[in-house]
Amino acid sequence: MTAVLGCTSRPWPGLIGALALAALLSANARAQGSLDQRIADLAQQIDTAMTQQRKTAIAVVEFSDLQGNVTDFGRFLAEELITRLHATRKFRVIERLLLNRIIAEQRLSLSGLVDPNSAKQLGRLLSVDAIASGTIAELAQSLRVNARLISTETGEIFAVAAVEIFKDESVMRLMASGAITASAASGAGTTVARRKTEFTDKMVELAFGYDPPLLRVRLVSVEVLEQGRLRINMLADNLCTCKLPFLLDSPEDKHWVIDQTGQPHPFREATGLSSVRGELNLGANSVPFSVIFGDIPPAIAKLNRVHIQVRGIHNREGNIDWQNINLR
Repeated sequence: MTAVLGCTSRPWPGLIGALALAALLSANARAQGSLDQRIADLAQQIDTAMTQQRKTAIAVVEFSDLQGNVTDFGRFLAEELITRLHATRKFRVIERLLLNRIIAEQRLSLSGLVDPNSAKQLGRLLSVDAIASGTIAELAQSLRVNARLISTETGEIFAVAAVEIFKDESVMRLMASGAITASAASGAGTTVARRKTEFTDKMVELAFGYDPPLLRVRLVSVEVLEQGRLRINMLADNLCTCKLPFLLDSPEDKHWVIDQTGQPHPFREATGLSSVRGELNLGANSVPFSVIFGDIPPAIAKLNRVHIQVRGIHNREGNIDWQNINLR
């Protein structure tokens, strides 16, 4: 037995090599720390810099790779930082969907690196004095996350933060999924459709108190977009021989969508009209327009109801109302 234990020969060299490699990778993972620990480190660095510079309100932009593309990992990082910074109760932190809506509406390029003019504009729109943005660089066995804190007063970087995160299976899944290209991330998120359902048989006629009806609205398609948005695309047809005024009513809470769970989703914006109060003078041709709603889950399968309130001739009210819209 003693002779066996003291044997100097090297059996199972493949197994020994594999064990050595596993030990090395395990040590590397421990050195890098867990994903949760590293994000906590990043949040703490941002917290310290904000406190030292006496900044009290912050917007966290989705992190991008070095080419400007945003993946689910970049969104996850932003969500985690928002949650952790808010939990300190020291800062006012802007909700990510609101930030993305402003980015889309203003056509700002705010993923990864933020230019001074965009930083100042966002500061004015959201009343924040700092923006956290950053990039994710993929190395052999880890990700290098570099964050920059930008003053919305000067547009200049006032602090930086960095962590290195070991590439485990969960991290790699997030890096590989939900990618949006740099052009889509630069304020064009509302034009990127995850799913589109077209319709040929749904329409409503509006009389505005007259007989016969003066206006026909046809449902053309419904698009589930990036950034939690839903776009309803329609065509307006003038059924009378005169110019017909047509506008979306205000306030904005007169337009809403209810999904299959009974959850309502709010109006965000209208396109084809200059604003929610923008007016079209309908002639003989069909006029396309769209209404966009927010806070939509990507897996939405059905709309129980779509309600859009409009005004027509002599400022009279009409309702565009559809029910039981199945989304393929």
